[in-house]
Amino acid sequence: MEAIIEELKPLTILETDLIISNLCKVYKNGIELRQNENSDGYLVVYVGNNRCVGVHRLVAMTFINNDNPEIAIEKQSRKGVQNGMAKPIELYKDGNFIEKFDYIGDCCVFLHENYGFSSDPEVIRCGIRRSIKHSVSYKGFTFRK
Repeated sequence: MEAIIEELKPLTILETDLIISNLCKVYKNGIELRQNENSDGYLVVYVGNNRCVGVHRLVAMTFINNDNPEIAIEKQSRKGVQNGMAKPIELYKDGNFIEKFDYIGDCCVFLHENYGFSSDPEVIRCGIRRSIKHSVSYKGFTFRK
Protein backbone atom coordinates (compact mmCIF):
# COMPACT_ATOMS: atom_id res chain seq x y z
CA MET A 1 0.00 0.00 0.00
CA GLU A 2 1.31 3.42 -0.96
CA ALA A 3 1.60 6.05 1.78
CA ILE A 4 -0.32 9.26 1.30
CA ILE A 5 1.94 12.29 1.42
CA GLU A 6 0.52 15.39 3.05
CA GLU A 7 0.55 18.42 0.77
CA LEU A 8 0.21 21.90 2.28
CA LYS A 9 -0.88 25.03 0.45
CA PRO A 10 -1.58 28.58 1.64
CA LEU A 11 -5.05 30.11 1.51
CA THR A 12 -6.21 33.53 2.61
CA ILE A 13 -9.88 33.75 3.57
CA LEU A 14 -11.67 36.43 5.59
CA GLU A 15 -8.36 38.29 5.83
CA THR A 16 -6.90 35.28 7.64
CA ASP A 17 -3.84 33.42 6.38
CA LEU A 18 -4.23 29.66 6.65
CA ILE A 19 -2.34 26.58 5.53
CA ILE A 20 -4.62 23.86 4.16
CA SER A 21 -3.68 20.20 3.99
CA ASN A 22 -4.89 17.73 1.38
CA LEU A 23 -5.57 15.50 4.42
CA CYS A 24 -8.25 17.98 5.62
CA LYS A 25 -6.18 19.70 8.28
CA VAL A 26 -6.25 23.47 8.69
CA TYR A 27 -3.39 25.42 10.24
CA LYS A 28 -3.18 29.03 11.42
CA ASN A 29 0.13 30.48 12.66
CA GLY A 30 1.61 26.96 12.62
CA ILE A 31 -1.10 25.52 14.90
CA GLU A 32 -3.70 23.02 13.72
CA LEU A 33 -7.19 24.46 14.20
CA ARG A 34 -9.75 22.43 16.13
CA GLN A 35 -12.55 21.11 13.95
CA ASN A 36 -16.16 21.04 15.16
CA GLU A 37 -19.18 19.35 13.63
CA ASN A 38 -21.99 21.73 12.68
CA SER A 39 -25.69 20.87 12.88
CA ASP A 40 -25.59 19.49 9.32
CA GLY A 41 -22.75 17.12 10.16
CA TYR A 42 -20.00 19.04 8.34
CA LEU A 43 -16.64 19.70 9.98
CA VAL A 44 -15.96 23.43 10.38
CA VAL A 45 -13.18 25.63 11.75
CA TYR A 46 -13.44 29.15 13.11
CA VAL A 47 -11.47 31.80 11.22
CA GLY A 48 -11.56 35.56 10.88
CA ASN A 49 -14.23 37.25 13.00
CA ASN A 50 -15.12 33.98 14.74
CA ARG A 51 -16.75 32.85 11.51
CA CYS A 52 -17.07 29.15 10.84
CA VAL A 53 -16.12 27.76 7.44
CA GLY A 54 -16.50 24.19 6.24
CA VAL A 55 -13.23 22.28 6.09
CA HIS A 56 -14.39 20.61 2.87
CA ARG A 57 -14.85 24.06 1.30
CA LEU A 58 -11.37 25.19 2.35
CA VAL A 59 -9.82 22.03 0.89
CA ALA A 60 -11.79 22.43 -2.34
CA MET A 61 -10.89 26.12 -2.68
CA THR A 62 -7.23 25.26 -2.17
CA PHE A 63 -6.78 22.06 -4.18
CA ILE A 64 -9.40 22.06 -6.94
CA ASN A 65 -8.36 24.05 -9.97
CA ASN A 66 -11.44 25.73 -11.38
CA ASP A 67 -10.67 27.56 -14.58
CA ASN A 68 -14.36 28.30 -15.18
CA PRO A 69 -15.98 29.92 -12.11
CA GLU A 70 -19.25 30.53 -14.00
CA ILE A 71 -19.84 26.77 -14.22
CA ALA A 72 -19.06 26.38 -10.51
CA ILE A 73 -21.66 29.01 -9.62
CA GLU A 74 -24.21 27.41 -11.93
CA LYS A 75 -23.64 23.95 -10.42
CA GLN A 76 -23.81 25.04 -6.77
CA SER A 77 -26.23 23.21 -4.57
CA ARG A 78 -29.74 24.57 -4.33
CA LYS A 79 -30.22 27.29 -1.74
CA GLY A 80 -32.57 27.34 1.22
CA VAL A 81 -35.65 25.16 1.34
CA GLN A 82 -34.93 23.89 -2.18
CA ASN A 83 -31.99 21.78 -1.00
CA GLY A 84 -34.20 19.27 0.81
CA MET A 85 -32.21 19.47 4.05
CA ALA A 86 -33.55 22.77 5.37
CA LYS A 87 -35.29 22.67 8.73
CA PRO A 88 -37.74 25.25 10.06
CA ILE A 89 -36.43 27.46 12.84
CA GLU A 90 -38.33 29.47 15.46
CA LEU A 91 -37.07 32.77 16.84
CA TYR A 92 -37.70 33.89 20.43
CA LYS A 93 -36.85 37.06 22.37
CA ASP A 94 -37.09 36.96 26.19
CA GLY A 95 -39.03 33.69 25.88
CA ASN A 96 -41.63 35.27 23.57
CA PHE A 97 -42.18 33.78 20.11
CA ILE A 98 -41.22 36.26 17.36
CA GLU A 99 -41.46 34.36 14.09
CA LYS A 100 -41.03 30.98 12.38
CA PHE A 101 -38.80 30.65 9.30
CA ASP A 102 -38.61 27.89 6.68
CA TYR A 103 -34.84 27.72 7.08
CA ILE A 104 -31.97 29.39 8.89
CA GLY A 105 -31.05 31.68 5.96
CA ASP A 106 -34.38 33.52 6.16
CA CYS A 107 -33.86 33.98 9.90
CA CYS A 108 -30.40 35.49 9.25
CA VAL A 109 -31.84 38.02 6.80
CA PHE A 110 -34.63 38.91 9.25
CA LEU A 111 -32.16 39.49 12.11
CA HIS A 112 -29.95 41.65 9.90
CA GLU A 113 -32.79 43.76 8.51
CA ASN A 114 -34.78 44.15 11.74
CA TYR A 115 -32.21 44.03 14.53
CA GLY A 116 -28.99 45.28 12.93
CA PHE A 117 -27.11 41.98 13.04
CA SER A 118 -24.02 41.55 10.83
CA SER A 119 -24.49 41.90 7.09
CA ASP A 120 -22.61 38.61 6.70
CA PRO A 121 -25.19 35.81 6.95
CA GLU A 122 -22.48 33.21 7.76
CA VAL A 123 -21.62 35.10 10.96
CA ILE A 124 -25.28 35.07 12.03
CA ARG A 125 -25.75 31.44 10.97
CA CYS A 126 -22.79 30.33 13.13
CA GLY A 127 -24.19 32.26 16.11
CA ILE A 128 -27.61 30.65 15.68
CA ARG A 129 -26.16 27.14 15.34
CA ARG A 130 -24.00 27.64 18.45
CA SER A 131 -27.05 28.95 20.32
CA ILE A 132 -29.13 25.90 19.40
CA LYS A 133 -26.35 23.39 20.08
CA HIS A 134 -25.47 24.78 23.52
CA SER A 135 -28.95 26.02 24.52
CA VAL A 136 -27.68 29.57 25.07
CA SER A 137 -28.90 32.91 23.77
CA TYR A 138 -27.31 34.69 20.85
CA LYS A 139 -27.44 38.47 21.18
CA GLY A 140 -30.51 38.14 23.42
CA PHE A 141 -32.38 35.74 21.12
CA THR A 142 -33.03 32.01 21.38
CA PHE A 143 -33.88 29.57 18.61
CA ARG A 144 -35.62 26.21 18.23
CA LYS A 145 -35.62 23.74 15.38
